[in-house]
Amino acid sequence: MSFREKIYLQLVLVFCCFTFFISTTNAQIYINELMASNSTTISDESGDFDDWIEIYNAGSSDVNLAGYYISDDPSTPSLWQIPATNATLTT
Repeated sequence: MSFREKIYLQLVLVFCCFTFFISTTNAQIYINELMASNSTTISDESGDFDDWIEIYNAGSSDVNLAGYYISDDPSTPSLWQIPATNATLTT
């Protein structure tokens, strides 16, 4: 298995766990797209090629994701916490 495939698998596993925890609150949140090992495809406003995910809310009510964690390492599930400083950016 290549390094890229390993990273992709880790991201999928972590995001499946993320989706499970969100779904237990009766929300309809799904990971719609993800970009693992982004090195040349899409850059952010700073010109960096960061990995990214797109989250889709299929429900009719807003969901604030502040405080949840995202990680690409199953052994460190709390690698990065979605900030709780601005609800308009995380809802």
